[in-house]
Amino acid sequence: MENQISRDCKFSYLAGIETANFMLKCNTDLLGAVQTAMVEESDRADAYSNALYAIQRTLSSIYDDIQKYVEAGLREGAVQA
Repeated sequence: MENQISRDCKFSYLAGIETANFMLKCNTDLLGAVQTAMVEESDRADAYSNALYAIQRTLSSIYDDIQKYVEAGLREGAVQA
């Protein structure tokens, strides 16, 4: 039973990290799109400040999520350092 719990914990932590990784990819793509738009319409660069702020906040949240999953996984023994 203990091995099953350990496997379930590993799956849970890895699923959380996988979700965070997908969000990281999406935000990286979004950042690239904003950068391209800023270059193509440089006279409107100030219009992109909200998008850049949202990306920064989301990236910060992703970092926090990954940190939470890694710390919990280490604490529970689901992952090894």
